[in-house]
Amino acid sequence: MPNFREMADVVRRANIYGPRDYRKIVEEAISFWKIETLEGLNEAGRKAQDKIMQIPKRLEKVAEYLERKTEKKSFSFELIYDRILVME
Repeated sequence: MPNFREMADVVRRANIYGPRDYRKIVEEAISFWKIETLEGLNEAGRKAQDKIMQIPKRLEKVAEYLERKTEKKSFSFELIYDRILVME
């Protein structure tokens, strides 16, 4: 998709959807599937369970990192007739 990274950055900056929203969705899925309480797993299953349980923490770190490095920036997209968007 042309300009995917830039469009994703605009969506995040506009508080439409970002890593914290994704974290909430992952947490809800983990809770719904009761991943944390699964028992009787073999070694591979336990490793997968541990890895899945770490995803929300990693997404929070990604959100914090993006917020720290965010600076005012201009964007221009052909799909909106090369209109320039300036976002903080």
